[in-house]
Amino acid sequence: MAISAALYGLVWQESIRQDRAYMLAVMDNRLLRIMRRWFEFPFEPLGETTDYMGSASTSVSMYLPRTIELLASSNPETLKFFSGDIPFRELNNIAIDLRANVPEHRSNVVELRTAKLAT
Repeated sequence: MAISAALYGLVWQESIRQDRAYMLAVMDNRLLRIMRRWFEFPFEPLGETTDYMGSASTSVSMYLPRTIELLASSNPETLKFFSGDIPFRELNNIAIDLRANVPEHRSNVVELRTAKLAT
C-alpha cells in the first residue's frame, strides 16, 4: 500500500500544480472503500458499478478544493502526506484559487454523467 499511496500523492500534487480542481478515476470498489476509510477521500460515483478487468469498479470524481478543506480539519496528517512539498499553510489558498477557476462542481458532475450516458 505504501507504493500505491506514494503514487496517489504524486497524482494529487501534480493535479494541484496544474490547477486541476477534479480528479477522475475508475477504481476497484475494494480500493475505493480503503481510500474513503483510511484517507477520508470524498469520492463521488459518476455512474453504475461495472465489471472492469475482473473486479467490480466504479467511475468516481473528487473535487480537490472540498477535499483540501475536509482533510485540513479532519485529517491534517493525510493532507500533509499527499501534498508532499506543497506547503501546508498554502493549501487553503490553493483551494480558494481552484474553486474560483471552476463553476459549482455539482453541475460539472451532472455534465460528466450526461456525457457518459451519451457515449
